[in-house]
Amino acid sequence: MADDESMRDDDDAISTYSSDDDSDSQGLVEVSEADMNLIIQLEAKLEEDPSIYDAYVQFIDVLRRCKMMERLREVRRAMHERFPLSESLWLDWITDELESISGEEDIPKIEDLLDSAQNDYLSIALWIQKLEFVSNFSPEVQAGTPKGLQRMRDAAEEALSYHGAGLHCTEGSKLWDWYVNFERSQESKEGMTPEEREEAAERVRKLYRRRLAVPLHDGEETMKVYIAWEKERKISTSGTAMEGDIEGEDTDDSSLVPKQVKRSFDFARRAYELRKPFEEALVTSGASNNPAELLSAFMSYIKLEEDGTAEDSTTFSRVELMYERAVAAFPVTSFLWLQYGRYIEVVVQSSLAAERIYARGLRNCPWVGELYERMMRLVERTGTSITEGGFTCVSPEFEERHEAIFNKAMTVTLISPEDYILVGLARLDFLRRQRHVNICSRDESALLDRVCSVYSILKSTIQEKFPDFYDPSFQLAEYSATLGVKLSRNNEGIEAGRKIWEDALKAGHGAAAKSAPVWLKYIEFLKSHLPRGSFVQGIRDLFKRCHAREMDGYGQLEICNAWLKFEREEGSANDYFNAWCVAGPIIAHATAAALQTGYAAAGAAEAVKAQPVLSKEEAKALRQQKDPNFLKKKRKIEQTQHQNNKTDGGGGGAKRSKIEKAPEKTQPDAITTSEPPAIVPKDNNTTINAADTKEAPSKDFAARRALTAFIKHLPEDATEDSLRELFSPCGVINHVKLGIDHATGRHKGFAYIEFASSESLEAACKLNGTSVDDKILFVAPSNPPADGPGGRGGVVSGRGDRGGRAGGRGGGRGGRGRGGIAYSGGGGGGQVAKATQRGHLDISGSGESGNTNNGAPANFKPVVGFVPRAAAIPKKSFAKSGGGGGGDEEPIKSNADFRKMLLEKKS
Repeated sequence: MADDESMRDDDDAISTYSSDDDSDSQGLVEVSEADMNLIIQLEAKLEEDPSIYDAYVQFIDVLRRCKMMERLREVRRAMHERFPLSESLWLDWITDELESISGEEDIPKIEDLLDSAQNDYLSIALWIQKLEFVSNFSPEVQAGTPKGLQRMRDAAEEALSYHGAGLHCTEGSKLWDWYVNFERSQESKEGMTPEEREEAAERVRKLYRRRLAVPLHDGEETMKVYIAWEKERKISTSGTAMEGDIEGEDTDDSSLVPKQVKRSFDFARRAYELRKPFEEALVTSGASNNPAELLSAFMSYIKLEEDGTAEDSTTFSRVELMYERAVAAFPVTSFLWLQYGRYIEVVVQSSLAAERIYARGLRNCPWVGELYERMMRLVERTGTSITEGGFTCVSPEFEERHEAIFNKAMTVTLISPEDYILVGLARLDFLRRQRHVNICSRDESALLDRVCSVYSILKSTIQEKFPDFYDPSFQLAEYSATLGVKLSRNNEGIEAGRKIWEDALKAGHGAAAKSAPVWLKYIEFLKSHLPRGSFVQGIRDLFKRCHAREMDGYGQLEICNAWLKFEREEGSANDYFNAWCVAGPIIAHATAAALQTGYAAAGAAEAVKAQPVLSKEEAKALRQQKDPNFLKKKRKIEQTQHQNNKTDGGGGGAKRSKIEKAPEKTQPDAITTSEPPAIVPKDNNTTINAADTKEAPSKDFAARRALTAFIKHLPEDATEDSLRELFSPCGVINHVKLGIDHATGRHKGFAYIEFASSESLEAACKLNGTSVDDKILFVAPSNPPADGPGGRGGVVSGRGDRGGRAGGRGGGRGGRGRGGIAYSGGGGGGQVAKATQRGHLDISGSGESGNTNNGAPANFKPVVGFVPRAAAIPKKSFAKSGGGGGGDEEPIKSNADFRKMLLEKKS
């Protein structure tokens, strides 16, 4: 029974769709069960999420196959409202509509459809389709009336000039051919007077000459056709000379071409030869199905046109044409739209054209906040005028458009929270400038409400889409709060600003409240805007709220120092004493912990300096001593030699001598130095660390680093080989390093690629924003710490892990100590150690370091003084514990020292 019901439902669905198509009296359309099920699934899918592009494409395919025209029109319109359509989708749509024309009333609809098709992407094929439609379906053109012919010519001229389509080196010839053929058809009409025929011939002649001045791939063939046409015209006019400056009086066909036309043609041929390699690169890259190579070819072509290196001076139309070709091939590559819009906005200085480009870019890349921001600022500039009184004025229409763009950005999912902040700042800038605009100056409270509303929308949107995010610069909160005070003349703005700062403290699930800068900026806001009589107590209350909180890094120390400074400058003696009683112990504990940590870091740095630097040969020999495979191979060689000696039976002294001497010649662990490397005897707590010694960083380390690109947002299946293949069109690649999570064996979503030249790096960075497997790549030059890599650690007490900016690898069994403070002999160096050596301690937290919290230890706790284990070890034990030496401690002994001690003991 259930099967019967489902079959009846399917039959009902078939009849419903067929009834829609029955308006053309075509009868019922048979739809297979599989197609009907697919239609139902796609309808449900798009009803749930109408933003799935591929679902629309699949839906259109099945509806075309089933010839359900009415439903097909609905789906196509719905898709076009959300997405720009590709050339193939438009051609299919127009072809279907042409096949279903039933009368003259359908012609205007198709004309509107053809006009809409031109707004998405540049397409020569669509322009040819439009010209053919006007020529075949316009009654005036068919009748050959002057009005109809002029309409046809206007359409052809529009096609040639639209985004420079007539300058297209390979496809533009199709438009010129169509236009020339149309004019020649008018010239050859019967019943024309000689004057009318000569006028038509002159149109053809001018069109040929215009075409010959354009660098097209078929220029030579066009010249031959033009000469043949001129020869035919000369013969048809009984040998009369044609107008123009004709070279010579001989019968050579080239004499039919005027000098100026020849010069223009030669200039166009040179221009085409310059562009020919770029056109070939586009064809080759497209055929190889390599998007990165194709994009690189487009960018090189665009640069050629923008730089004006072509023999014919670069025109705006040529640059515009190349951008249109690039965005048609890469519609979701956002940086192309941004670069295109900037060129039109800055170089061409056409606000209207730039706004259209940004609007098209948003249809293709609605997740890019910078496109919204650019468009908002452009709308504001376009709609702003200066009144007679010197005040700026923004028309209500542009103000509504500005707000509409902002609201649209808040409803979509942008790529990052920084994108939302960028859009929000553009909106706040607009409202700030409305302070002197006649529209809003009458009601300041309304303007303040709008500022608060913008901040509230931004905060809620960011929290919804990025719950753990908070802006460490707090620029949005700071700007909104300050702007609210400026736009209000009473305490209402101050209260609104305080509310904004209180909201900022709750960002990131309370993580923002652990940041000292947000508290200090909040305090500075109150100090700047509260009345003199009330701001002291308000700020004191804030200090009491935040001084005992757990802060990142040395944040608590900063807060306490700022509190004492404030009471010293603004408070009474009792106020300062009360603050000192509370904050003093916290400052003392934190300072002691920082000093002890500084001692440990300094000791580790001294230990690193005290270790000998082994040569490459010495390090290789030590590694071979610890390598069991090498020792096994060595023993096998010795056994073979010993067997050979036994086989010789003791004879041949000279031969045995060679065999005995051979190991001395080839033994890899023989170290030919005046003093053997320092090796500490092994025990339970020590190992030989010199085997891990690497070469010192090469002198060209900085140069290699300057040629390295950083890539993130990689697809899950990315590999070093796939990255090499993706970026190989940019230039020679020296090295690819993919960040791997050793716990899971999967990559972390980022990689480094070292190129052989800066040009290759620049070409790679142009791939920023490229979509690969639904991931938007981030590509930029690598920007590691500027102080260079740290040196290797010491020889004793285990393997010192990675050092930081200045400290390098310290000896000891500690963990990773990148760029800052060493724990238990870990990697050391960095800001605190440097400050201690100079005689003072930097506890501001501003020193740059690696895996530390604003310069503080990762496990630093407020109030309670923290002393790492390495810091608690007496100075004399630093050399033994791996913390490094300093002062009068006993230096580390080398092998030579141990040998000398042993000989003295025996004697």
